Amino acid sequence: METPSLEPESQREAYRKLEERGASIILGSAISKTGLIQAEEASRSQVPCFGISASTSALSSRADGFYRIVVATDDAGAVAAALLRRDHQRVAILTGANNRAYTEALGRAIALGLGEEHGAVYSLADEDAALEQVVASGVQAVFLVVSPSDLLRLVKRIRELGLSLPIYSSDWGRFALPIYSPENFEGVRFFSQNGIPLPAYTARLRAIEERYDHEPAHTAAYALSILDIVYRGLEEVGSDPSELRAWLATPRTYDYAYGRVHLNATGDAAREHWYVYEVRAGRMILAESIPNPSFPRAP
Repeated sequence: METPSLEPESQREAYRKLEERGASIILGSAISKTGLIQAEEASRSQVPCFGISASTSALSSRADGFYRIVVATDDAGAVAAALLRRDHQRVAILTGANNRAYTEALGRAIALGLGEEHGAVYSLADEDAALEQVVASGVQAVFLVVSPSDLLRLVKRIRELGLSLPIYSSDWGRFALPIYSPENFEGVRFFSQNGIPLPAYTARLRAIEERYDHEPAHTAAYALSILDIVYRGLEEVGSDPSELRAWLATPRTYDYAYGRVHLNATGDAAREHWYVYEVRAGRMILAESIPNPSFPRAP
C-alpha cells in the first residue's frame, strides 16, 4: 500500500514502486486530480489501475488501462440537467475550489445541458461574489458541486441570505451527512448515481462500521465492489497484468454495491438508474429513481 501526497511526482513514484513490486493491478484514485496522473501511469505501464471514484470526463474514451465504476462528469451532468430543467426554469451552479478537475467539469456539464437561458456557473473561488451573483440572478434553484465541508457552510450561508430556494448537491456532498449530521441539511436534495445498498453488501458495510466506529462513505462500497470485480478477473485469467488488463477491457455488466454498472472497452461506466435523495426530518429519503434508457443490455 502506498499513500502518497496529491502532487503528480509523488503519485507517479508510488505507482512505479507498486509496479516494481509485481502488482497485478493498482487500486487508485478517489479524486479526479490524481486519477489523471494514475491514468497516465497505467497507459505507460502494463499494470492496469482501477480508480475508486475519479470521474472527470478527461478520463473518458481513453484506452489507457484506467477503469472506474463512477460515471463520467459529462454523462452525470447531462442527467442532472434534464432533472433540473424539468422542475426549474433557471438554476445557479456553484463549483468549489477543492478538486476542481471534478467540480468545474461537472458544473460545466450541467450548464451545457441546461443551456444559457436556464443555467449559469459561478465559481466559489470568490465565495462572497458568487453568492451575490446568485441573489441578483433570480434563479429558482441552486446546485452545489462542492466538498462536504464546503457544503455545510454554503447551505448555512444560502439560508442566512433568506433565499428559500431548493438546494441540490452532487454525490460528493453526501459525504457530509455522516460527518456533520443530516439535520444540518434538511430539505437538501442529493443527485446520485447510487441506489440503496444491495443486501450482499449491506452486511459488509455494517462490519466496516462496527470495526472502525464510523459510518463508511460510498467510496467504501465502491472499493468493495471493485475488489469483487478484480477477484473475478483474477479467478478467470490469473494475475498477469496484461491478461487482467485485457479482461477488464472486455465490455461487461456487473453487480456493484448499489445496483448494476456497465463498463465499456475504455473503462467508462454507465449506471442502470440514477437517484434523487432528500433529507426529511433528519433522515435521508430516496425521493426518485430514474431509469437510464441507454443502459447497455448486453451481458
